[in-house]
Amino acid sequence: MSNPATKPDSATSPVLRLAGLAIGSGPGAVLPALSATAQPGAPGVAFVETEETPVIASLVAAGRMVAERGRLLIDGIEDRAAVRTRSALVDTPGVAEPFPVLTLRQIISEELIFADQHASPDAVSTVLEALGAQPFEHTQIQHVPTHLRIRLLSELALLRDGVDILVVTTPERHGGPIDAWFNEIWTIAQRGIAVMLITSYPISGHPLRSSPAADQSTPISKEVSGSLTSTGHLHDPQE
Repeated sequence: MSNPATKPDSATSPVLRLAGLAIGSGPGAVLPALSATAQPGAPGVAFVETEETPVIASLVAAGRMVAERGRLLIDGIEDRAAVRTRSALVDTPGVAEPFPVLTLRQIISEELIFADQHASPDAVSTVLEALGAQPFEHTQIQHVPTHLRIRLLSELALLRDGVDILVVTTPERHGGPIDAWFNEIWTIAQRGIAVMLITSYPISGHPLRSSPAADQSTPISKEVSGSLTSTGHLHDPQE
């Protein structure tokens, strides 16, 4: 495998802060006030409730939707356009999630083609190997363990030019051990990526730490694969 994706320079690694972002007010608020901070080495955790709120919270956190109140800051500056440009939504329901019946090999292949990259079976195999996903290459993603799903979709999202912020939406909806997918998020954050987790699971105070299982994969290099969005993945809206 060629050199892994480079960790962002410490001088440019972003800090994403949600400061009281809200839409509506009272018990029926579309988005109750949301505050959290994501920075390299320390993922942010934003707790939300109700079925629709995580998607709205993710769109707001990634600069795709404007909140009525509060501030969306990157490195201490309100700049929604910069957040939108530098962020990627990961597994956001109805917005940026793979079709459940596609296999990992199909998803990776289609992403490579869409990005005008070499998408031979060998190239796809290289990506699968880098992610430690070979045993699941022909498995529909709906049946892939949650931690591997988050690893795959996050690493593919990070191949987009200029992306160093990830907004990951409700991994808990897929089941599986909480610690396993937490470790994936934690490990990515250690590489200088700002990762904001939008979750409906009450995980306040839950330790985010690395484990041997979370460290088995290798980040995909830009020479191997291309940017994420294809016929196998719903487009991540930029506006």
